[in-house]
Amino acid sequence: MTGGARFVAISLVVALAASACLGLDEPPRSPGAPSGPPVLTASAFPRRPNQLVVAVARDPDGFLAPATDETTELVGDLLYDPLYRLDRTLSPVPSAAVALPRVSADGLTWSIDLRPGAKFHDGSAVSADDAALSLQLAASPSCPFLRDLCDAAATYLASAAADAAAATRLTVTLRQPWAPFLAQVLGRLPLLSRAALTSAADAITADAGRLDPSALRSRIERITQETNAERCLVASVPSGCHLADYADELLAPLRAAGAAIPPPERFATVDGAIDDEARGGSLLRSVGSLVTVLTAQGIDRLAAAVPIVDVVRRPLGGGPFRLEGYTPGGRLDLRAHAGHVPRAKLAGIALTIVRDPSVAATALRAGDVDWVLELDAERATSLGSDPLVRVAPRPLPTVASIVFNVREGHVYADPVARRAFTACLDRDSLVDAVTGGVGAAAAFEIAPSSWAFSGAAPAARPDRVAMEQLLQDSGWTRDSDGVHVRDGTRLSTRVFVRPGRDDLLAFGRQAADRLRSCGIELVVQQLDEAGELLLQQLRWPNDFQTVLVSRPLGVDPDSDVAAFESARATSAERPADANPGGYRSSVVDDLITRARTTTQMPSRMALYARLAGQLALDPPSFPIWYEVAFAGISRGVTRGGEAVDPSSPRYAWDAWSWELEEG
Repeated sequence: MTGGARFVAISLVVALAASACLGLDEPPRSPGAPSGPPVLTASAFPRRPNQLVVAVARDPDGFLAPATDETTELVGDLLYDPLYRLDRTLSPVPSAAVALPRVSADGLTWSIDLRPGAKFHDGSAVSADDAALSLQLAASPSCPFLRDLCDAAATYLASAAADAAAATRLTVTLRQPWAPFLAQVLGRLPLLSRAALTSAADAITADAGRLDPSALRSRIERITQETNAERCLVASVPSGCHLADYADELLAPLRAAGAAIPPPERFATVDGAIDDEARGGSLLRSVGSLVTVLTAQGIDRLAAAVPIVDVVRRPLGGGPFRLEGYTPGGRLDLRAHAGHVPRAKLAGIALTIVRDPSVAATALRAGDVDWVLELDAERATSLGSDPLVRVAPRPLPTVASIVFNVREGHVYADPVARRAFTACLDRDSLVDAVTGGVGAAAAFEIAPSSWAFSGAAPAARPDRVAMEQLLQDSGWTRDSDGVHVRDGTRLSTRVFVRPGRDDLLAFGRQAADRLRSCGIELVVQQLDEAGELLLQQLRWPNDFQTVLVSRPLGVDPDSDVAAFESARATSAERPADANPGGYRSSVVDDLITRARTTTQMPSRMALYARLAGQLALDPPSFPIWYEVAFAGISRGVTRGGEAVDPSSPRYAWDAWSWELEEG
C-alpha cells in the first residue's frame, strides 16, 4: 500500500465509523496452522435432506445485507428480511411488509403495514418498532450498512415510528418527496430486532468491564499516526508501519469485550494466503466500533454495536434462514427459520467455500453441489453442454460507456456529431464480435433489466445513410482523408483504455474501424500504467474529448441518471461530480426531477421512457455493455416447478422460495 493510499484508508478509521458487516468470533488457531484453503473432494460436500448446497469462492465479508460481493449479499438476503425485496426487474415486492406503502399526497408520509405473525430468530415478534429502529440505525452517524444506503437515510429520513394504535404499522416521514427511498432504503435495509441488538450491546459493555474507552481511542490515534508516519513513506517499510503489526494489540480489547472478531480466512486472497494488512484495518475499525459502544448513547450506541455482534450466538435478524454454524474457510450452515412468514421450502442451505474453480465446477457436474455462485468463463464453457446443469452469463450492474465532452469548444459540443457517432455503430454486433456472443449490450445506462426503461422504445438501429445526410446538413464535409471537418475542426477524438482491459481495447479498435468508414475518427490508445490519467480526465477541468468509463449502477434509476443532470456537471466547485462531460438539458432535468418526486410507478415508468427517447435524440454518451458474470445451477433446483435460470441479473432474489427436486 502506498503512503497516500494508506492515509486515505486510515483516515476513514479515525472517525470510528462502523464497518458495514457483522463479524463472528475468530476460532482458536494452533501455532503454525496453515492459512490456505483445504483440498476439497466429494466427501467435503455433505448434505442433509432437502438442503441446497452452494459452492462459493470466498468467505463472506460479513453477515449483513446489502453488500458489494455476491457471497455476502446472498448470506445477508437469507438471514434478514427487508420491508421489500427487489425482484428481477428491481421492482419492490412486499417482504416483511404486507403491501407497498400508502403515501400522502405531498409525498412526505409513508404508512406501511407489516406481516402479522412473523418472528425474529431470537423468538421475538417482528414489529413496526423494530422496523423503525432499523431506519434510525441507517440514519445514525454510526450507520453499519453500506454508505449509499446510510447517506440516503440520513439525507431524506425525518422520522420513523410505530403507530401507537397498531404494533405492525410503521409511519415514515421524509424531509422532502423522494421516490427512490422505496428501493434505495426500504428495499435493501435489513430489519433487526431491537430486543436482540440491545441485549447484545449491553453484553459487550458488561464484558468490557474495566476497559478504558479513552485509552482505546488514544490507541487508535497512535496506530494511525505510526502507520502514516514520514518514516513509512519509503520503499523498504520498517516495522510498525503496517496495520498488521498491531494485530495482537487490537485483538486484546475485542476479546476482553466478547466482541466478534473477523476470522483471518475472511481476508484470504485467491491463492489462500491471508492479507494481514486488510485484516489489521478491519480490527482497527472493530476497536473503533467498540469505543463508540462504550461511550455513545441511544441509537448511535446500537448502530456501533451491529458490526461487532457474534450473530451465531446472538442472531439479530428474522430472515427465511438462520445461521446455524460457520467454519471459517470451510462452510456456513443455514437452517430454515420456523418463524418466517412464509416459511422457506428448503430445510436448509449450506455454503461451502471452494476457492479452486475447477473443483467447484467438477462438484456441480457430479451433483455434489447444486449451485456454483461464481464461475469463470472457461468453466462456464465446459459446463455448458451438461444437460443436468444450467449455465449462463448475466449482466451485472456495471456499465461501460464512451462519454462525450459536450462543453463549448469541444468537438462533441455539436449534438449532430454525437448523434452521428451513435448512428454509425451497430452496438449489438460489435459486442457479440468482441465477446464471442456472451456480452450484454447496454442501450441505456441504467441497471440491466430495470423496470424503468421497460416502456422505452428499443434503441434505433444504425443508419449510415441518414447519419451522412445529418452531418452534411449541419455543415460537416469529408476531408481528403475521409474524416469529416467543419470550420477547421476535424471530427476526431482520442480515447484511452486502462491496462488489463483487453476486451474494451478490442471493442474500441473495432468501433474505430467502423467509425472511420463513417468519416469519424476515434484513436484508441492503451495506457501503460493504471488509471491515473483516466481519473484526471474525470475531474475538473475534464481535459478530454471522449473518455471511456466504467461505473456502477444503482437499484433505483435516479442514481444512474444523475450522470445526465445539469446540477451534477463537474465544475471548480464540484470537481468530481457524476457528470464529467458537462451535459446540460432542461428537458432532461425536468424529466429526472419529476420521476424523482412522484411515487406512482406507472408515472415514473412513463417519465423514464420519455427520458430514454430524449437521450437518443441528444446523446451525452454511447453506452457499450454491462459487465457479465457466470453462474451454474443444477436443473433440479426449481422455482414454481421450473428450473432456475441464472441468466437474469437478479435471478437469486427469491432463493428462499426455491425447491429441490428429489433424485
